[in-house]
Amino acid sequence: LVLIGHADTVTPPRFCEQMKAAQPAAAPELKLVVYPRGPHTFDMRLPDRTVLRMRLGYDAEASVDARRQVVAFLTAHGLIASGR
Repeated sequence: LVLIGHADTVTPPRFCEQMKAAQPAAAPELKLVVYPRGPHTFDMRLPDRTVLRMRLGYDAEASVDARRQVVAFLTAHGLIASGR
């Protein structure tokens, strides 16, 4: 599971997209979710700003979905019990 913001200037999503595209057919699924407005710190309640050319900020919608994605992933892989 890879969750990344499209506006991430620290770890640009193109590298994750390339990794997914290069994945062998027999490999386990790599789920990639790219949040359209998400900067590098999309799940942290930080004010929008640029520091050392890194765009930082918060995307509430992406944050909520990312938490849901993580719980679903961990549950599906038996790492947490469902209903938590």
